[in-house]
Amino acid sequence: MKKILLISLALVLALGTLGVAGALWSDWLYIDGYVGTGNIGAEWSLYGCYDNEAADKDVSRVEAVIDGDTLYVDIYNAYPCVTYTVEWDLHCTGTVPIHFAGPFIETNLPAGATLAFTDLQGVPIDWYQVQLHEGDLLEGLLTVHLDNTADQNAFYSFYIDLVYHQYNEAY
Repeated sequence: MKKILLISLALVLALGTLGVAGALWSDWLYIDGYVGTGNIGAEWSLYGCYDNEAADKDVSRVEAVIDGDTLYVDIYNAYPCVTYTVEWDLHCTGTVPIHFAGPFIETNLPAGATLAFTDLQGVPIDWYQVQLHEGDLLEGLLTVHLDNTADQNAFYSFYIDLVYHQYNEAY
């Protein structure tokens, strides 16, 4: 009987000790701080604009300007069967890699006009495959060709917004 009483007392003391230890580990802890995860960003740069007009028939022109993430392109005195080219680059300005969901283009070009993004060797750019890391850049050409449906002495304009996300986010 004395042995059972000692075992019971030891068991009660052990459970009490576990209860006190558990109570000491269930306190709240408050932490105040700042976590910096980086930022994302991309910018355009322009190298030049030109067309394929013959020197003696150089009556139209193309101009491009950048405002933030937007590239504005204006074509003056356009006429059919002319090709305009804008040389550009995109560079990653953030600390987190980015990928593109393709550019958003708003335009008043005629229905038969073609607008193409290529690298400097003329290979079409697949925007869904482009990923830029901090300091990386993508150089390319924006080519606009006006077919026979274009108006004589017309003014055409369009703008292109960059659509990009953090590298690990879905499109």
